[in-house]
Amino acid sequence: DEVAEYRKRDLHAEGIWPKPGPATRFGLVVVNEYGWVMLREPTNHFDGYVWTFAKAAPGAKERPIDTALRSARDEYGHLFDLAIIGHLPKAFGGTGGGSVNCFYLGRVVGKEVPSECGKGTASVRWGIGKQAADLVGMTTNKEGRARDLEILEMATQVFDRVSVPHSA
Repeated sequence: DEVAEYRKRDLHAEGIWPKPGPATRFGLVVVNEYGWVMLREPTNHFDGYVWTFAKAAPGAKERPIDTALRSARDEYGHLFDLAIIGHLPKAFGGTGGGSVNCFYLGRVVGKEVPSECGKGTASVRWGIGKQAADLVGMTTNKEGRARDLEILEMATQVFDRVSVPHSA
């Protein structure tokens, strides 16, 4: 399975992501089979973010993929099975604190069951294309907005490369 495969991989050693440091965060851009992207609204629009992606600092000895999966489950507050379908081929700078953010791309498998939003998340919603970009564009944190728009664009490109067209 894809999660097990990513547990074996070290995207830092492969030269895809920079060597991890204390400010490295791992996240997961979640998409559905149609390419819609799940966005989270931070509580009180923390740090000017209106719509963004789940990410977290790793726990002690936690693998990057497990951090990303934990952040998705904790912050999105949805119950779903995820297939890891790829990773974003670069790391993204943080805002203010000098963090480095690395993202995997995960696809919802089976039924999604909304539950109570995770700590720090006011709400969750799906968006696609220009609609998703407009939602991310509502963020007032200029650096964060630019970074998240780049993440959204890159996630869409990765999805387009790896997804199998949906047949009706």
